[in-house]
Amino acid sequence: MSGIFEGRGDPRPHRWYWKQTDPTLGSPDDESGILLPVHLRLLDTPNASLVLGGMTAYSTGVEFRLTTHYDPDLLDPQGGCHRYFQGGDPDQCLRIGLQFSDGTRTTSLDHLLPSEQREQAPAALKKTWDGGQRQRWWVHPLPPSGPVLFVLEWPAATKERITVQLDGDAMRQAASRSIRFWDDP
Repeated sequence: MSGIFEGRGDPRPHRWYWKQTDPTLGSPDDESGILLPVHLRLLDTPNASLVLGGMTAYSTGVEFRLTTHYDPDLLDPQGGCHRYFQGGDPDQCLRIGLQFSDGTRTTSLDHLLPSEQREQAPAALKKTWDGGQRQRWWVHPLPPSGPVLFVLEWPAATKERITVQLDGDAMRQAASRSIRFWDDP
């Protein structure tokens, strides 16, 4: 078996990635993040189910996962949001919002705001990955101490506004334990 790796490239260390440097775009790739004990069923109807989980705190924000299961003949949570500016049925749109203890708000519809309003917003909520039924969202910056209100609306699935109170202090404490992999050169 000797020589199995001969001719397979240069084994010397080299820069193998481009570091994520904009904290508004997603979780930092040079931190471990700390998982929070959040796993909540937000909605459970015959046509739709939603679970909030996978919440991970970083020094620059919080990432969470939203898992959706729904009847595709009745509901369209992903395509529905485009109908806000295309004249379709906005009730199909799955809407997510957060309100921090200091009154700062951010929603999944903020991308529809004029660019100058988006740039001046004190917080941002951004979908960073969409695997169909599993979506990953990024909240920047890290919420301040105090309660964080998580609000979800999906009028086509339920007429109720779903509200959950999360713990901003727990997010901040977890973020303070996130481990940096290496320092910037």
